[in-house]
Amino acid sequence: ALPIYKTDLEFSGHSLRPQLLPSQARSLQVLMKCVQLGWPAIINGSTGTGKTALVRLLAKLSGLPLREYAMTSSADSTDLLGCFEQIDLVRYRRMVLSDIRSE
Repeated sequence: ALPIYKTDLEFSGHSLRPQLLPSQARSLQVLMKCVQLGWPAIINGSTGTGKTALVRLLAKLSGLPLREYAMTSSADSTDLLGCFEQIDLVRYRRMVLSDIRSE
């Protein structure tokens, strides 16, 4: 049987006592601290090592919403940030006013 680690964690004023494997406890504590401080966190590792499960657990324990994005080697910044089309507001205003006047 695997040893279960019962730990007291403090997150956003709530005391949590999840049952974790020893290897999960430290990773969860570090990830919680990043979220509390508003810092980005990069979690890397081989497939199947529990990265997604760890983040899902934190979201569940904290009650915070979680948005998941599948990242692949072909993903780039526009996949996360989107693209922005530049617009000439003066030209757009003129078009709208022209449309209004022609009605």
